[in-house]
Amino acid sequence: TDDHPAFIDAAVHFLSVDPDVEIVGQALSGQEALEQITLLRPDLVLVNLAGSSPYQVGKRALLVPVTP
Repeated sequence: TDDHPAFIDAAVHFLSVDPDVEIVGQALSGQEALEQITLLRPDLVLVNLAGSSPYQVGKRALLVPVTP
């Protein structure tokens, strides 16, 4: 499945091939994702979390203040 560690490793590898892409974090739960979003301030977030609603994580992530 897409939350299996081997799938996550493959996705990270696939994205890392592009020199313009930097993987700054990974999360295995909605709470962990929100903590990392707040801390790391990524430009893009890919969300597919078992046990968490990606919609709810995205909705809460939009509430994280943007710093210039």
